[in-house]
Amino acid sequence: MRTLGWLCALLVNATLACGAILYVFEPEPSVRERAFAGATGSVLLFIVILLLLARFGPLPRWAPKAMSLVCVAIPIVFILGSLDLGIISGLEIISIVFASAFAWGTWFAFSLYSSKA
Repeated sequence: MRTLGWLCALLVNATLACGAILYVFEPEPSVRERAFAGATGSVLLFIVILLLLARFGPLPRWAPKAMSLVCVAIPIVFILGSLDLGIISGLEIISIVFASAFAWGTWFAFSLYSSKA
């Protein structure tokens, strides 16, 4: 079960990272959208690297703290992005809940193997 949870987290994060990074090379987006997609893709790629290190490689001492900060930052970015008009709508609350669940699942999958370091 540990491997299945880790694999699901790895595949979801890798798929989202590829989608965000590939969006940078689209011809229509503005510079701001490209910068946001590049930053999002970089954060998700960092998560993928930490998940791989937790499972297969030597895990640096700073990795659990960095992963916890990144997983806390994901819902915070969603909350700040929802405050564009000063109010959070119902659909934005649902997206914040899903982003929080995504971040918690990523942290849980990381913590399954990070304790062996």
